[in-house]
Order: sequence, then C-alpha cells, then structure tokens
Amino acid sequence: MRLLFFYCKKLEIKNIIQSTRTAKFEETEGTDVNENNSLMIFVCIEGDSDKEYLDEAIKEIEDIQKQTKTDSIVLVPFAHLTDKIPKPKVAFEVFNILYDKLKEEGFGVMKTHFSSHKELKLHIPAHPYEVVYRKIPKPKWKG
Repeated sequence: MRLLFFYCKKLEIKNIIQSTRTAKFEETEGTDVNENNSLMIFVCIEGDSDKEYLDEAIKEIEDIQKQTKTDSIVLVPFAHLTDKIPKPKVAFEVFNILYDKLKEEGFGVMKTHFSSHKELKLHIPAHPYEVVYRKIPKPKWKG
C-alpha cells in the first residue's frame, strides 16, 4: 500500500466521469468533497495482502494528522503510485476496509468515489507536512 498525503487548507473534489477502465462500483458514500483544513490521502492498494498492514497505515495516518492538526481526512483511491495494480474488486475491498476501520476508530473521514475521474481544487499551504509519502509496510533498510 502506498499513501500520498496532502495537507489542504481548502479542498474541493468533484466526481466528473465514471472510468471506462474498470467495472462500475455501487456505493452509497463517496461523493463530492468541499472541506477546509483537511488531510487528503491518495490511497494506492497493491494487493489483497495490504489488509495485513491496515493497522500500520492507520498509525501513519494518525501521525500525519497530528502533525497537520487537520479536522478531517479525505481518502481518494489512486492506482497510479504503483505498477502492481490488483484487480479492481480487490482494491475496492481493501480501500473500503481502510475507510471503515478509520471510522470505527473515531476519525472524521470521508471517501471519494472509486473508479471515477475527478476534478480537484487544492490550496496547500507551506508547511513541513504539506506533502508526505509513505509506503506500507515500511521498507526494511539494510545497513
């Protein structure tokens, strides 16, 4: 799993076009976003095994949210951070499990629609955590 965080003073996301590359997914949530002081996270699922690392991902999300002091988290499915793209059904399932776990733990979290082309408007202030990248699980460094 790969996570790309954006600290946004102002964030607007509109789902514009359903993707033609993947099957359509029915979901009741995952709508347009209009938020202030939010942490937008591009979530890239690399496979079913990412389920094993959800707790680690949540710890990273919690840490970045504390550093940015944001009011809300917006999860955006984003396959373009890897060349190990799983089947859409797998990515959809793991993405939604992450979302559900964050909600269960009391985070103010929302998600954008899976498998759509989005229009984004961001205001990213200068900040040490304005853009942060994390790979989950963390790579083991040999030294």
